[in-house]
Amino acid sequence: MDYGSGDPRQPPQLATLFTPYRVPTMTAFYQVHGWLWAPSPDPGSRGDPITTPPVTALGLETTPGEPLSVPTTDYDLGGGYRAIVLFADQDSLTLHYTREDSAAVGYTVHLDGLCTDPNLLTLYTSLDAADGPRYTYTPPENRPYAYELPILSAGQLVGTARDAQLVVAIVDTGAFQDPRSCNEWWQVRPGYPGTCPPAR
Repeated sequence: MDYGSGDPRQPPQLATLFTPYRVPTMTAFYQVHGWLWAPSPDPGSRGDPITTPPVTALGLETTPGEPLSVPTTDYDLGGGYRAIVLFADQDSLTLHYTREDSAAVGYTVHLDGLCTDPNLLTLYTSLDAADGPRYTYTPPENRPYAYELPILSAGQLVGTARDAQLVVAIVDTGAFQDPRSCNEWWQVRPGYPGTCPPAR
């Protein structure tokens, strides 16, 4: 789908999840549910499906066991690093493309249906303190945040495909996007023979 692109820099590119880069067959189209937030410590509850845009999660065809990597982007966290791990478990991973420990700022990529790299999962679990924030505040003259979360470079291996489908969702500044948007998330699209139809 052609929604255009309002970002002068290259956002995360989904074709670069794969080695070599490719545009996989899109196997399923999903709607992510919204979330009804409640006052802390109550986490809230699941809301209705998000209907705008019409697709908010995308099934991509995979071969079980194939490697999956951090999607490339023009955004740089410093030192060549591109993303931090906001969440990880055995079969899902959330990558964030700024240093904030929140999807409310910048790009976030959700991956579901992978076998998360066990070393990455062990590191994330060891850093994800259950009793408080996952960062340490330091004075601005030093640096504003020192995150105790894994930080990854573009192309770094994050796991392997669990079975025949990987589900991907993308958030931009807190809002779920249409992952079919070819001039945003598929600027890199080797071997794609078609044209991008206008968004409806």
